Amino acid sequence: MVVAPAPTQTSLEVRAGIVKKYKATMKEKPKGSWSGDVVPPIATGEPFGGGSEVAAALAVAEAAGLLALILTAREGLVTALHALQCAVCAAAGDARTSRDAAVRGDGPNWYDWDLADPTLPGYELNKGVLDAMVAVQQCPAIKDLDRHVGELTSGTFLAIPVGEEGGGVGSSSRAIVQLNTAPVQDFLRVAPLAGKDFGKIPMAEWSANMKAEIEAAVGLLKSGAFGDPDSFFKVGRADFAMIKGTNEKHKKINPTYYLIVLGINRHAEFNALGVQVAAKANCTFSPGPIKTKDRVAAKCAPGGDYFSYDAAMQPDCMRVLDIVRGTMVVTTQAMMFNTHAAAVEVFGEAAVVKDRRTKVQHDLLLIFKVRGMWVELQLHYGQLLPLKSLMHAVFELQRLTTDECVAASGLRTVMEIPDPEFGQSAADCKMLLHI
Repeated sequence: MVVAPAPTQTSLEVRAGIVKKYKATMKEKPKGSWSGDVVPPIATGEPFGGGSEVAAALAVAEAAGLLALILTAREGLVTALHALQCAVCAAAGDARTSRDAAVRGDGPNWYDWDLADPTLPGYELNKGVLDAMVAVQQCPAIKDLDRHVGELTSGTFLAIPVGEEGGGVGSSSRAIVQLNTAPVQDFLRVAPLAGKDFGKIPMAEWSANMKAEIEAAVGLLKSGAFGDPDSFFKVGRADFAMIKGTNEKHKKINPTYYLIVLGINRHAEFNALGVQVAAKANCTFSPGPIKTKDRVAAKCAPGGDYFSYDAAMQPDCMRVLDIVRGTMVVTTQAMMFNTHAAAVEVFGEAAVVKDRRTKVQHDLLLIFKVRGMWVELQLHYGQLLPLKSLMHAVFELQRLTTDECVAASGLRTVMEIPDPEFGQSAADCKMLLHI
């Protein structure tokens, strides 16, 4: 066992501030029950979020004669995932006990709520959680589900018609050139945002452009353009709620929130351009929601796609290019090619072109610039869309990292981890996958 070093006077002062805040929070909110008292929701047998998406995927599987195999694999995987949920709840419960002890003055740490084990070097992942993650990845069911969904996807893709105008993926004359210019969000590469990561920038340091962008985004949020302003917390958009109060209450902002601000201000313009593409290519445009702060944080955490130790590459979120995103839905090979051409005509030349038509994703990903901000447009075959949820779930589980801390594990992309600071319970441990 590694004993944590004695806290310094400075750390004690910081801890005292956190404990004071925690005491006030716990007076207002119930502490809830943990693993022994409340079983995570998945135990009821309900599908993970997005029941309609799962139903659509299973309908395709039934038509292809693979329903029984996929259901059997899915049941085995759900069992393993439920064990992971219970392990997370147990770790969070232990952390809350530790935090409660800190409030009383006899606890070792108040900051181990993130499922880290203070007895391990470097505050590594809680062993119970780690073992459960390994069990999920080694579960035969996940391999079976991956194989069956892959077979279903390949069969569906091969049945997609070429279309009257040609343009099949096997036609060299209709090839789409791959491109990646490694773009970053230039808004975050200038003062006072350059070099910052999680630090908040006070209003006094905002540039004139920052002030204008923030004021515009606050106005849109208050106008109801993104839903009822009083319900942002209820619908999982705490980031919108925080941005809405930036000018009058918080008077400071961090790079991730500012990136979301930029997205808020360009969302309608992006959607209008998407509609233009759909009209030109005779396909369908589906706007996506603005990426949440939590999803950005997961990508920028250690082990995430955009994390960097290089101070010159801060903030990490400047590499997030899909804050604003949307989908074009096509039904033939020719329509995919023509939609790409229409998108370039409407948006301008792309900075990134990922032609994955013949890969497991069977799609096309494009990065364009809208009023100075990089945005993402994906082109999907409508026949494959019902299967995307299962494909994505398997992908996210397979890419979990089980040899580092929880922040780097990718676990937060798989489930919502309950936070004892806000009095959450096991009932708040929710899967983020559609499976």
